[in-house]
Amino acid sequence: MINITGIGWIGPQKYGCLMRRYSRSKTDIKSLYSKLRQESILLDDIKNFGRFDDVSKFTCCAAGLALYDAKRTHPFNSKDNVGLIGTNTNGCLESNLRYFQDYIKSGRTLARGNLFTYTLPSSPMADAAIYLGLKGPLLYMGFQQKQVSSLLQQAKIMIQSNEAEAMLAVKADQEKAICFICEKNPGVSSENMFILQDIIQITDRRLHLQELIAALEKNSLRKQQ
Repeated sequence: MINITGIGWIGPQKYGCLMRRYSRSKTDIKSLYSKLRQESILLDDIKNFGRFDDVSKFTCCAAGLALYDAKRTHPFNSKDNVGLIGTNTNGCLESNLRYFQDYIKSGRTLARGNLFTYTLPSSPMADAAIYLGLKGPLLYMGFQQKQVSSLLQQAKIMIQSNEAEAMLAVKADQEKAICFICEKNPGVSSENMFILQDIIQITDRRLHLQELIAALEKNSLRKQQ
């Protein structure tokens, strides 16, 4: 059986994680990163964080929150085959446009050195995987509809086919993100996890992040009663 052991999320005004029933307010991604470091939710500095595009920043922070939610003081054993799959609506389009606009402003010669060129939609996943030391498969997938449930379904398929022991599944864009840790036979009590298929059914009926978080929190409270 595949379970979800941690869920971290970041909205326009708040961020948190589900199992710990932890929620805080935020202003911007820079201050959020500082808070996560101060509270040791992110255990180490993220190299070149200031140069990341917003999708990469949200992906890394949401993954850190999910790991904190799963009560992992260290992400995974260095030999574990743990992968990361991500999705969003526009891939790296916004980052490419931002880079090109900066190139135009710089006289069509060079863009500023403090901007990375994100030419692949998998770049945010790569940033997070490098930071977390993940060794498993990494990919971006675009879905026309039901992005979160489709993302989780694909993570499930990869674990069932033994492509990975666990998968981090992240949906992140320029303003918000949510990350799920999916594991087969995790070494935690049933009180601290959800059956993956149950979460897929919940996410299948909800499109907006806050509506999804509210439904997951309601399900969590019902489970604890």
